Amino acid sequence: MSVLAVLKNRVESLPAWVGRPLANVPFTLRLGPEYMRAQRAIRRAERLTDAVAMAGTLQQLRDLVRFAIDQVEFYREFYRDKGFAPGELQTLADWERVPVVTKADLQGVPLSARTARDAKGMKINTGGTSGQPLEFYLDHQAFAREWAHMHRIWQAHGYRPQHLKLTFRGKHFDPAQVLRYNAVHNEYVVNANAPMAAVVQAVMALPRSTVIRWLHGYPSLVAEFAHAVAALPAMERATFRARLFGVLLGSEYPVPVYRTVIEEVLTTNVVSWYGHSEMAILARETASGVYESLPTYGFAEAVPA
Repeated sequence: MSVLAVLKNRVESLPAWVGRPLANVPFTLRLGPEYMRAQRAIRRAERLTDAVAMAGTLQQLRDLVRFAIDQVEFYREFYRDKGFAPGELQTLADWERVPVVTKADLQGVPLSARTARDAKGMKINTGGTSGQPLEFYLDHQAFAREWAHMHRIWQAHGYRPQHLKLTFRGKHFDPAQVLRYNAVHNEYVVNANAPMAAVVQAVMALPRSTVIRWLHGYPSLVAEFAHAVAALPAMERATFRARLFGVLLGSEYPVPVYRTVIEEVLTTNVVSWYGHSEMAILARETASGVYESLPTYGFAEAVPA
């Protein structure tokens, strides 16, 4: 285990009274230059005209294809076998000429053959739940860029890292412990082993000075929590709702059966986004059910479905 991983595990184990002051340490210091570079890139992109943004996207795609051919054995052979040359990519419309790579294509070659020369990073596995796992590498700065974009999405709805969260992420730990404080993200993590009624009881038993401002997690679990909150006495329910700033919904699409109860019981300030382990695309919800990709993160194309 790396030194950073050991430190992260230790920080996540700190009691709340020790860890809460760490929430005041800005992420620009925690994640460093790459986080700040990503923040600046996002702000610049938000000010660009459509024409300038499209020109920049085209250049990024051309650079990416050239890098893949120059540095990665798999792409060099794959594109050659498909008869594709990088010079064909002259406009964004030409992106359709780039051959589509499937997971099966990648699974057919060893990891070393689909990794850039001399690349170093973190080995990640995705798709295990579908029975079709795929290993790949992320560079060491990937999570800094990821958090710069995630914080931008959340901040548009009023989130600040100093705000305390209650997080549902399917985490299992000691059954006797319903909530566990995580200083890395200034949150109380819910024990997935605990009944939701016990979770609500534990939240209501927190000191009055410990104010949960955001809920974060799977829509299905947050909706289950909302049903449990709805069973509280009216005064307790109203107090919790009044102190809550919003809900951050990730990892699942917030279908109406979940979203309706969340908005009726908890708050209408709901944040939803779409992303995946490969870190190729990240899209934020701009209207109910409407998602817009962040161009500084990755290129999303629309295809008939």
